Amino acid sequence: MHLELPVNFAEVVEGIYRSSFPQPTHLSALQALRLKTIITLVDEPFSPAHEQFLHDNNIIHHRIIVLAHKDPATRTPDAIINKILQILLDPRNHPVLVHCNKGKHRTGCVVACLRKTQSWSSADILAEYRQYSYPKNRELDERFIFDFDVSGVACLAEENNAPSWSPSDFDASARRRAPQNLLEAPRNL
Repeated sequence: MHLELPVNFAEVVEGIYRSSFPQPTHLSALQALRLKTIITLVDEPFSPAHEQFLHDNNIIHHRIIVLAHKDPATRTPDAIINKILQILLDPRNHPVLVHCNKGKHRTGCVVACLRKTQSWSSADILAEYRQYSYPKNRELDERFIFDFDVSGVACLAEENNAPSWSPSDFDASARRRAPQNLLEAPRNL
């Protein structure tokens, strides 16, 4: 049986996944991941199938809106990103999926901020952001990533040893795993 994952799906680190907005056709694949938590970064409503999926699988859902950085006057407050990172940095919430509409810009900014807590270099953080946002990289997203202050979650990241987190079967050259292998790997329960 072929399970279809959402567009831009990837394992960020073991137990943390990113993607576009899951559609009903993706729910079987997501169920195989045994998610405990889903973080939605946009205000788009869920389908009835999605609501039922959350209920049937006892998934805790957080809707925390991240603004699109399309205008210099628009910037998501660091406190909003810190709230998301507090969820991501707490292993009790894993496995967790974080998503926006396309899994590119808002999700990319959140993952980039997580990478800052992991002490990734700016070059590696931007390379990963650009990999998912291509061909529509946003200069304002990159400015947001550069300016984000991790001090609000630095202690939590250190307590949970986040700098050492990596994907299952981590490939340093690719900085991520191939999605087709994720459904075969044992998941955190």
